[in-house]
Amino acid sequence: MIRVLADCGLRIGELFALERVDWTGDILHVCATAWEGRVTESSKEKDHRRDVPVPPGCAELLRTMPPRIDASWLVPTPNGKLWRYSNWHRTVWQPTIATAGIAPTPHEFRHSWVTDLRAAGVDPADLADVAGHSVQTATSRYTHPLRRSYAQIKQAVG
Repeated sequence: MIRVLADCGLRIGELFALERVDWTGDILHVCATAWEGRVTESSKEKDHRRDVPVPPGCAELLRTMPPRIDASWLVPTPNGKLWRYSNWHRTVWQPTIATAGIAPTPHEFRHSWVTDLRAAGVDPADLADVAGHSVQTATSRYTHPLRRSYAQIKQAVG
């Protein structure tokens, strides 16, 4: 679950709402979000419909997960239900960050993902499309300086 957040830039509710049929092996078809045990489809106000590429390493991990016959969710709770954020945070997130020795928020993975894609030269319109935002939001709110271009800046200004 953590790898899908980190490698695919999903919002936590989008991850919870994914069903097995939403994953085609190399693409996640995001079409809804879930919060406190309820799935909400996309609307004009909140459009969650988009296709997100899955990197090979993350795809391999998803392929090796045994599907549950009692649940359609891609990542169900241990008893096959839809995750509630507080339960997921306690059961999955807190033990993970304690083991890793870091304390990011799930949303910080999304910011890092967008920032890394932008730094890799992904077109702003494509970036906005896979992030589920406008170009303005994806480039202003979600990308952060990596301080990799200082030599270029120095050269450009003399």
